[in-house]
Amino acid sequence: MLIGRQLKTKVPVLPSRLQPVQHNDKDIRLADSHTKQDYKKYYDERHGVRSLPQLQPHDTVLMKTDNEKGKWKDFGQVLSPADASGRSYFIQSPRGVLRRNRKNMQKVAQTIYTIPPDPETDLPEETETQEQETLTGTENPTPQPPVQNVSRYGRILKQPARYIEEH
Repeated sequence: MLIGRQLKTKVPVLPSRLQPVQHNDKDIRLADSHTKQDYKKYYDERHGVRSLPQLQPHDTVLMKTDNEKGKWKDFGQVLSPADASGRSYFIQSPRGVLRRNRKNMQKVAQTIYTIPPDPETDLPEETETQEQETLTGTENPTPQPPVQNVSRYGRILKQPARYIEEH
């Protein structure tokens, strides 16, 4: 209570109680760290804290900002971790390269957003066959398979029959 000192009193006290006691600093620090670990464990259990998995480069993510609660609307692609702890990442998005905290990103199962090619360095090369097709106008249109809508969890979305137009 008083940094190892006894209270001054007129009540008789044994002489051994009047001697200062030396405490082991390592034992005190060890007990303190165990107490802090217990605090953390019970707090995490009570509040449902869980660690988020690490993201890898080229993973597609949904992003939000703290002031947009519940609005996961921006897509991006992970470029690299921003620091060694893995809490923030550099993200390539339509708005440019952003730094985002891990808690503000959700990994998406399939690739929805890809990094757009740089127009100066990634120019497509025209071949002779492409030039001939454009000159003669003989392109063979191949039938394309119907586009299937897929949810972000990978499930195929089917439109209800009442919305399908019959020809």
